Amino acid sequence: MAGDADLTDQRPVHTTASTPPGKAGPAPRGPRRLHPLSPLLDVFDRNLLAPGVLALGSGGLRVLVAALVAVALFRILAWSRRTYVLHDDVLRVTSGVLSRNEQLVPCDRVQQVNLVQKLRHRLVGVASLRIEVAGGGRGSGVELEVLAMADAVALRESLLAAKAEAVSGHVDGASGDPAQVEQAPEPQWVPTPWPVARLSARQLVVAGLTGSELLVLFAFAASGLQLLGDAPRLIPSGSDLEVERLPPLAVGLLVVAFVLVWLGSAVATSVFRDAGYALDLVGDELHLERGLLDRKEAVLPLARVQAVQLTANPLRRALGVASARVQSAGAGTDQEDRRVSIPLLSTVDAPAALELLLPGSTAVPPLTRAPAVARRRAVVRATWPVLVVAAPVAVLAFPTGLAALLAIPLAAGFGELSYRAMGYAVGPAHLMATRGALVRRTVVVPLVRGQSARVRSSPLQRRLGLATCIVDIAGPGRRPTVLDVRHATAADIQARVMASVGGR
Repeated sequence: MAGDADLTDQRPVHTTASTPPGKAGPAPRGPRRLHPLSPLLDVFDRNLLAPGVLALGSGGLRVLVAALVAVALFRILAWSRRTYVLHDDVLRVTSGVLSRNEQLVPCDRVQQVNLVQKLRHRLVGVASLRIEVAGGGRGSGVELEVLAMADAVALRESLLAAKAEAVSGHVDGASGDPAQVEQAPEPQWVPTPWPVARLSARQLVVAGLTGSELLVLFAFAASGLQLLGDAPRLIPSGSDLEVERLPPLAVGLLVVAFVLVWLGSAVATSVFRDAGYALDLVGDELHLERGLLDRKEAVLPLARVQAVQLTANPLRRALGVASARVQSAGAGTDQEDRRVSIPLLSTVDAPAALELLLPGSTAVPPLTRAPAVARRRAVVRATWPVLVVAAPVAVLAFPTGLAALLAIPLAAGFGELSYRAMGYAVGPAHLMATRGALVRRTVVVPLVRGQSARVRSSPLQRRLGLATCIVDIAGPGRRPTVLDVRHATAADIQARVMASVGGR
């Protein structure tokens, strides 16, 4: 695959009828309510879990039942007052029990439409539809929870089709010519899906054993201890079950059992969350499907992608793999079910995946390391906070406090690793920046996606002739940062970003 090729022209397409395969037909035109089970499916919401546990612990079972009934009645009333309709390329959602709210969402402002099926939804054939709009903050989108599966698919396809028509400027019946309206729809070019990433069962296991899933067991343990903190002691303080009195074989078996549960929980988390993972590029949209019990589907326009971040810890770097996160504009992309990410990606396959996510990114030249003078800055940056803490401890707790000084060479080694990880590259249309002592993070951003660019230099950086360039992009996520480069280099990167911003 040529690095500077136009992928839009290379992607294979085929002709078909005006309604692409898998399309569930037009969305309903009249005002409709959500599925009748909508007010009852989430009565046992996680927000009620903690109060419910407290009520049961204090003997308040009747209070808990009364609260659940009250919540269910309120949700039924709210369901009866909530309707939606798609008409004239505008989604109208009306809701409110006491005060009436009417939300209008033009289809040309729709940015992302996600379909989520949790396990309880799949059992009864329903799904949630979550719609994000351009330029909105939190709460500006629309969430329809829940719809019949056929209605959710139909509404999603209708929203995306109406958005495509609005963006291209082709609206059905706009000419007002009856003869033209009666004509049969012409065949459309429907792009063939290009696979960006697929995850096998083996890859899911590797992702679980090498990623943040290893922390899941400890998070559950901390939550469990917090809930049981006020509970009566099940084991008396004078119990004979003490580790010191157990035979070595029993202690070894307990350790093995803990390790198996620990690793098993990490693998299970990865499998349940990402089973059947498939990320495809369909035309100019990314289509993501994943999940074993809770099935999640997300559609993200390629034009909305702001940057791609590759992350690899030491273990993953040794295995030649990393994870990738697609940073996009919008407030909802930090939520797990709306995030587009690749849990495990081989470094060999990473360039091809990046080329599909950010066309033209393979034209970026090899990374340029930070200048040698930046090593001193990296070591000082990592060492001085440790020195500020260790020195008083060594003096006040002399002589045992001298052990705290051992942290200083460790901090210096951390700074050396940080320096070796620094790098940047500027291509014809993309900027790549990498940093991180232990967890290596590489951000690739199209220059045209930059909203602004800042050059910052501290007094210590100015003494060494260094500066840091930070590129601001739309949406949440890490900002591409070129750390500790020559001031002239930082200014040049800033100028290239601003030239691309001005040329949009």
